[in-house]
Amino acid sequence: MFGINERLRRRAAEKGPIRVSVIGSGSMGGPLIDQIAMAPGMQVDVVVDLDLDKARTALRDAGTAAEVIAACD
Repeated sequence: MFGINERLRRRAAEKGPIRVSVIGSGSMGGPLIDQIAMAPGMQVDVVVDLDLDKARTALRDAGTAAEVIAACD
């Protein structure tokens, strides 16, 4: 669509990926995390949710390795 994937790849090569924070990992946030994980040149760096298990699950489902997921409060 409008060459967005190629532009995202080019931007990532020049300046690094676009780093995204997502608030909520429920019925809307979980699929959003999946979509961002599949987008070239974008990555989810932070997920904010009151339910830490839900946030971890959303990240793991999107392909994030469990050993790089950290929690804080």
